[in-house]
Amino acid sequence: MLAWDVEKVYNIRSTSHKRADSIITKRSNAMKLKILGCHGPYAAKPGEATSGYLATFGNTRFVMDLGAGTLSRLLNEVKPDKIDGIFLSHLHYDHTSDMLTLKYALENTPVVIDVYVAEQNTNWYLELLNSKNFNIVPIATETAYKCGEFTLEFYKVIHPVDSYAVKVKGDKTLFYTGDTVYFDGLVKAAEGSDVILADCAKPDDFRGPHMVKRDALKLARLTGAKLIVTHIAPGYDAKALYSDVQGAEIAEEGKVFEI
Repeated sequence: MLAWDVEKVYNIRSTSHKRADSIITKRSNAMKLKILGCHGPYAAKPGEATSGYLATFGNTRFVMDLGAGTLSRLLNEVKPDKIDGIFLSHLHYDHTSDMLTLKYALENTPVVIDVYVAEQNTNWYLELLNSKNFNIVPIATETAYKCGEFTLEFYKVIHPVDSYAVKVKGDKTLFYTGDTVYFDGLVKAAEGSDVILADCAKPDDFRGPHMVKRDALKLARLTGAKLIVTHIAPGYDAKALYSDVQGAEIAEEGKVFEI
């Protein structure tokens, strides 16, 4: 059983979304999401890390991205042999760099971890994933994968490199966008989700390969899902950006959400 920090566990189902009302007690059987890192493309302050998330349900531990500064937080939560799978949304450094140090952590052990990733013929792909301790599971759309007690579905999204979102189904459903802009297909992909963990910490006047606030709110409205805002860049204040939106949660390192 993980040692959840009760003071940082929030119930995303709460309709009030007032932090003082939404702290919950430990429930080992509930689907939870822990934020290992939520910044990108780099973390600028002590204690911050880039993208990395731990989804848990029952005895299943599923990692989504493993960016710079996330491995130590992950290993503080779960032993390597208890990690059921790791999903890499795309191969940008801020989502993958701690896979390199994970190789060091595993190299003298018999542990083998399933890594869900789109196959690529690139030097970085080979550098990251060429390891006896990784079992590569090539991902494809329109295919369901079992990972412990989770069912996983993958969806192609829009980013300068090959990039995927994942829908994680336990007793509830979590949709992680990875890095993407908004497009109509994202709504269909996220349908049926209870919570969307979204790359959407940019203001509406931002021009680049990430979702802006207006589009994230549209996605949440059209799917009926609760929104967690992540991929926060240095110089941007996500809390201020969403301060006028009731119900939007802002990712923070160490925070745990019950889905």
